[in-house]
Amino acid sequence: MQKNKFSKFLRNIKRIKNFKRKIAIIGGGFAGISAAIHSVNRGFSVTLFEAGHHLGGRAKSLNPQKIQIPPVPPPPNANTKNSWAMDNGQHILLGAYSQTFRLLDLLEIDIDKTLTKLPFALISADSGVAMHLENHSENNKKISARQAYKLKLQMLQNAIGINDVEKSLFQKYLQKIKTKSLLKKFKIFNFFLKNKYPTVYENLLPHFQNNENCNVLRYILFPLCLASMNTHPLDADSDVFDNVLANSFCNFSDKNSCDILIPKTGLSDLFAEPAHFWLEQNDAQIFTRCRIGNIAYEKNNGWFLSNADGTFPEYFDSVIIATSPQHCLDLLNNSEIAVNFDDQNLSSEAVGTLYFSFNRCLNFPDALIYLEQPFPSWLIHHGEANYSVVFSGSGAWQSAWNDNLENLRSSYIEKLLQMHKNSLPEDSADRKKLPYLEFQRAVHMPRATLSCRKENTKLFSNILAKSKQKMPLKNLYFCGDYVYTAFPNTLESAIRSGIEVAKKI
Repeated sequence: MQKNKFSKFLRNIKRIKNFKRKIAIIGGGFAGISAAIHSVNRGFSVTLFEAGHHLGGRAKSLNPQKIQIPPVPPPPNANTKNSWAMDNGQHILLGAYSQTFRLLDLLEIDIDKTLTKLPFALISADSGVAMHLENHSENNKKISARQAYKLKLQMLQNAIGINDVEKSLFQKYLQKIKTKSLLKKFKIFNFFLKNKYPTVYENLLPHFQNNENCNVLRYILFPLCLASMNTHPLDADSDVFDNVLANSFCNFSDKNSCDILIPKTGLSDLFAEPAHFWLEQNDAQIFTRCRIGNIAYEKNNGWFLSNADGTFPEYFDSVIIATSPQHCLDLLNNSEIAVNFDDQNLSSEAVGTLYFSFNRCLNFPDALIYLEQPFPSWLIHHGEANYSVVFSGSGAWQSAWNDNLENLRSSYIEKLLQMHKNSLPEDSADRKKLPYLEFQRAVHMPRATLSCRKENTKLFSNILAKSKQKMPLKNLYFCGDYVYTAFPNTLESAIRSGIEVAKKI
C-alpha cells in the first residue's frame, strides 16, 4: 500500500513539472489518440490535429448513409434495412492485446457489452484441419504458467487433420519460441536470438522437414502469418512472427492470450468516440478536418504548425507526428527536416473486405474459418446473420477484385451457401430452402499497412534517424504502428507506440 502511495506521489510530481508544457500531436488515429491520452495523464497540455472528419484514422466505421443495397433485389418482404456497424476494413482483437484493453478500461468501456469473446478456434474449411482451445471462461483468475502451457499443448494434441509427427514438430517450435521469449528479458542475448533466416517461409521450412505442404504450415502457420502480419510468408519478418506466436500461444502468464474478440459495434463507437470525449473532458484541444502541411521551429518560441488556412496561432514545446508513413514523409519533406526520400521505396500491403448479411444465420461454428479457395481469406461471423470475408496482404485476389468484383462476390456467396448446405443433415428441410442475401458491401484499401518485412522496418528506422540528425532539437517525435517494430502493424502496436512516445517527452 505504501509503495502504491509513493508511486502516485511521484506521478503527481511529474504532472506538476509538465504543467503548461504544450504538445502538438499530428494525426488522430489509434497511435495519435494513445499518445494524446498518455500525454494528458502525464500532465501535458495536448492539442490533437486530425485531417479527417472524425478521430480513428483508417480504423473507423463506415458512413451508414453511403451503404448500397445490392443491385439484384432480394425476395419480396425481405428486410433490407441493415443496422450492422461496419468498419473501413475488418478488425479483430486478440486476448494478447494487453495495452489495448488497458486503454479501453481507462475509457470505462464495458468489454463484455462491446466485444464478442471466443476461445481460440481455427478451422480450415477446404482441408478439414481444425484446432480449438478449451473454453475456460468460467474462471477469470490468472492461472499458473504450467496450467496455461498445458492448455496450449492440449489444443495441439487434440487438433484434427494433423498427424502426430507434425504435432510434435509444432510443439518443439513453440517450445523454442518460449525459450527465446524468456531469454529476451535479458537484453544482452537479443543479438544472438535473431532468426538465421529473415522470412517466415525460410525460417519455418527447416523446422517442418522442408515440407511446405505439411498441414501445420499450409493451413495454420502460413495463414496465421498472413492474417496477423498482412504480409505473405515469403516476405514477412520471421522475428516479428515469432513475437506474435510468443505473445499469444506462448504467453503462459495469461490464459486469455489466445482469445478472439470481435467488435459488436464499429471501431468509431468502440474506441475513437469515447477517446474523443475523454480527451475533451480532460482539457485536451481537438481539431478535426485540419491537415497540417508544414512544421517549423523558432529558437526562442518553439514549434509552429501551418496548414492551407495559415499558421496555427500557438507555439508548442514538442511535436509528435502520428500520421501514416506516407504522410509522415510528406510532412518532413515539406518542412525544414527534408529527408529527400520517395515513399514509393516503402512497400505497402492491401486489405480487402467483403461484407455479407443474410436473412438468417448460416450453419458455421464460432471460429476463425480459413478459406484457401477461391483465394486465401478468412471468414468471420459478426453475430446474427452478418459475415465478412477478409483478404490480407497483396495477392492474386486483387486482380480478381479490380477486374470483376461482382464475379468475386458471387463466387464467395456461392461458396458460403454451399458450406452451409454441406453442414446440414441430408434429410434436413433447410437444404432445399437456403438463406438468401439481403445486403452486401466491399471495402478495398490498396495501401492499408506497411509490409512487415525486415527491409521495410530497417528502412523507415534509418529515415527517422536521418531526420533526427538534421533536426537540432530533441522535441520532435514519431508515433505509429510502423514505428513499434517488435509487432506487426496492428491496433495494439499503434497503441503501444503512443505509450512509448509519451514516456520519451
